[in-house]
Amino acid sequence: MEIKKCVVCGSSDIISAGGDVYECLDCSHKYVNYTGDGLNYHKNEYRNNNHGTRTTDEIDNGEFTQKFHDFRDEICKKRINLIKDFIGECDSLLDIGAGGGTFVNMIKDNFTTVECQEISDICVNNLNKYGYHTYHGDFNDLNFNRTYDLVTCWQVLEHIKDLHSFVENASKITDKYLVLEVPLLHSKGTRTRGIPPVDRWDGHYHFFSQKSMTKLFEQHFEILDLQEPGIQIPSLSVLLKKK
Repeated sequence: MEIKKCVVCGSSDIISAGGDVYECLDCSHKYVNYTGDGLNYHKNEYRNNNHGTRTTDEIDNGEFTQKFHDFRDEICKKRINLIKDFIGECDSLLDIGAGGGTFVNMIKDNFTTVECQEISDICVNNLNKYGYHTYHGDFNDLNFNRTYDLVTCWQVLEHIKDLHSFVENASKITDKYLVLEVPLLHSKGTRTRGIPPVDRWDGHYHFFSQKSMTKLFEQHFEILDLQEPGIQIPSLSVLLKKK
């Protein structure tokens, strides 16, 4: 199906950027029009069969090993440093797309309540074993029974097809701050990445610009900072405050 309007700003000034990729000439957002079963990919494939891992010994009999967490230790330390100014103001945390739990394991002692959301079965099983209350399923389809002072979303938003539903739902459950990071195709002074062809889709529907990120969230959040490059280069780190 041909895309006629930008999925972020609604502009009709879009062009085909090759294959099923569309680029908005207004906000510079790029959208991959993947028509396969994206939910199945993220739920059943990404963390299984060595997807989403660096080595085959990161998972043993369905459990993430210490090597899994060791590989992510430095990244998670940088994430904690990014939000350090918010920690003292916040009593509760929700981590969207919590993965194998490395980040929440490292930061949990700073909050009274730490909860998670995940779509991957193997991740949810591990998060439950660690003792976290975990919402299992697509973020846009879940009903959360509370709100949180701080909501984090690391390298997840690019995987969510319906961005506007995400923003609406995130706004409902965020009391103070929303912090997220997304990969970029290129970032200031850093390497450039490409968009794989659809037959080798990597789960990324979206590639943001600072302008498209601003347009997406400006109705519900005040943008405190846009940091480019972010933590996982090339990337954009975004610090938002609920309006």
